[in-house]
Amino acid sequence: MGYPAIVPDDGTACRATVPLAEGDFAWFRDKQKQLNSMLAHEAGNGRDTYVDAYAPSIGHDACKPRGVRWIEPEQTAEAAGFHPNAAGHRSTADAALATLTR
Repeated sequence: MGYPAIVPDDGTACRATVPLAEGDFAWFRDKQKQLNSMLAHEAGNGRDTYVDAYAPSIGHDACKPRGVRWIEPEQTAEAAGFHPNAAGHRSTADAALATLTR
C-alpha cells in the first residue's frame, strides 16, 4: 500500500496552512514519490501486489479545504495531522478493493 498525496507540488498558495518553505513542497512531494516507487518495486520483487493510494488522492492533499481534502493539515477531530481523514481512508480502501478484485 502506497501513501496518498500529502502536499501539492507547488505549495506557494498553501504556506498559511502548511508552513514549509517554497522549495520544500516539491522536495517533500519528490521524497514521497520515491518512497511509493520503492514500495512498488519491493512489492514486485516479492511477487506481491502494490496498491497505489497516491494517484487517486491527487487534488485532495492537506492544502485543500475541508470537505475536499483527504489529509488533515493539523490535529483535528477527524484525524491526526498529516494523516488521512475518513474520506482518505475510504479512498485507500477503495483502491485496495479495486486492486484485489482485478
